[in-house]
Amino acid sequence: MRNAPRKGQGILQEGRAVSRRGKNAGLMHADESVAYKLRDTYRTITRAFHAESETLHAGADISVWIFLRSFLKEEWLTQKELAHRLGLMQPGASAALKQLEGRGLLTKITDPEDRRKVRISLTAKSRELTKELMPTAAKVLKQAMTGFSKQEAALLFEMLDRIKANFDTATGTGAGKPGNTGVAKVSRAARGDGTKSGAR
Repeated sequence: MRNAPRKGQGILQEGRAVSRRGKNAGLMHADESVAYKLRDTYRTITRAFHAESETLHAGADISVWIFLRSFLKEEWLTQKELAHRLGLMQPGASAALKQLEGRGLLTKITDPEDRRKVRISLTAKSRELTKELMPTAAKVLKQAMTGFSKQEAALLFEMLDRIKANFDTATGTGAGKPGNTGVAKVSRAARGDGTKSGAR
């Protein structure tokens, strides 16, 4: 007498059978899923970055680096602008920023032109960390792009931009560029008589 199948075994067998028959388009193989490929690639890069950065600074993972590099071209971003660059919703951005502030990696100041806004920038500690992590990021990205020609790399970026644009178009968000109105005044305020966030 054959043993009864273990719980869940029948479901797995049926799933494999359906996949083999190809009768259910919804059961897409992982190798055929763009989302899976992107996630798997991101996780591989994340592990590589962590392995390299851990020897320099414990806890300086890729999420911290993504935050730091957001300020390479522009300082004193609003929370909304920073959330857009980090790809986070506002609630998630608030929680992440609170943790980073607790680690001494960001500073805040009230926008002198619009006191309803709080602008965010790096601290001396996070600026130093940015400099130290730059070679690590460059090394990991170089490894990721090993064997790619310039044309292939450009094509890859173009394809990724097109995927994102498909969703931007569907949701009506658009890429958009964060405005920098008042940034110069914010910088002056930060250096001199600026009012810290929360002060009235």
